[in-house]
Amino acid sequence: MEPTVRRYIVRILLLHVAFLVAVAAVIAAAGLALYSSARADAESDALERASIPVNQAKDLLERHFQGIFDTLRLADRVVEGQPPDSLLAGSAGDALWSQLRGRLNAIVEVNASDFSPVAFRSNTPPATPERQGHLTTPEDPVFLLVPQTLHSQIRTQAHAHRLVTEAQEWLRLTAQAGRPSVSSVVWVRDAGGGGQPQNTPVVLAALPLPGANGAGDAHTRPVQTRSLLVGVIAVAYLEEEFLVPASQPGRNGMLLFDSEGRLVAGGGPSLAGRSVQQLVDKHLPRSLADFVQSTVGGGTSDTRRDHEGQVELGALSFSSSLVTTRAVRAQDPRSAS
Repeated sequence: MEPTVRRYIVRILLLHVAFLVAVAAVIAAAGLALYSSARADAESDALERASIPVNQAKDLLERHFQGIFDTLRLADRVVEGQPPDSLLAGSAGDALWSQLRGRLNAIVEVNASDFSPVAFRSNTPPATPERQGHLTTPEDPVFLLVPQTLHSQIRTQAHAHRLVTEAQEWLRLTAQAGRPSVSSVVWVRDAGGGGQPQNTPVVLAALPLPGANGAGDAHTRPVQTRSLLVGVIAVAYLEEEFLVPASQPGRNGMLLFDSEGRLVAGGGPSLAGRSVQQLVDKHLPRSLADFVQSTVGGGTSDTRRDHEGQVELGALSFSSSLVTTRAVRAQDPRSAS
């Protein structure tokens, strides 16, 4: 075969090979684009479906805390007149507690001058003589109707004092601000059976009650917090009433973090109060932890929502996850600046 003919044949073959490579590249690019588009659509649909129970849980949590603050504000009417020694004593305390005991484990009245507990009410078995400060009447049939997760470990004045001491810095800041506030995780510490420590994670919802002080006109003189009414809600109650009902085992689950990235509910009592960074590797993949951290900081627009890596947290167990978040406005909206 002549060299010229051979070169011509090789050139034709190379042109065909190049054409086939180009066609394959176009098909691969089109397939990749189609896959990316389909995956984005699937993720969007999944996030939209996941947003439904998340939005429902968010709304229910907000209504729960706002309802607590609305009820606590009933005490304002007492403070506007001549305030009694204890807002939880007598018929006024009975009325307040009767409306709150289905939403709280306990309520503690705290003196804002020295942050000592004045009195408390709690969902415990009927009072016995040694329960000083516990104002539940001896006959308490309503207790039998209270959910197990609302049963309280605050059974004595000493228990109330330990709780107030545990949360004293947060209570001080709340009293200074003079606005309703919800805490992060606080611990009710007690000795269980056999003297073994039995610590229960809770969150607190505090309403500062004002008392006018200082000289001058009543409308201009400074207002100082006289006392705080502090509602106690067990983390277990938040999980059972708001997170678990909106979850599907093996498919999705919910976690509740505070504004500083600490786990509040969803991981069980052993993990409550841990920062998101303390959960990395053993319980959360790094990318998911970074996503949560950026969410509480307000910067989620450019953050990945799909995460590879094992999630082992409470009842949640996933090898990969697709995440959506919502901010829960737990504070009373009327106190927002």
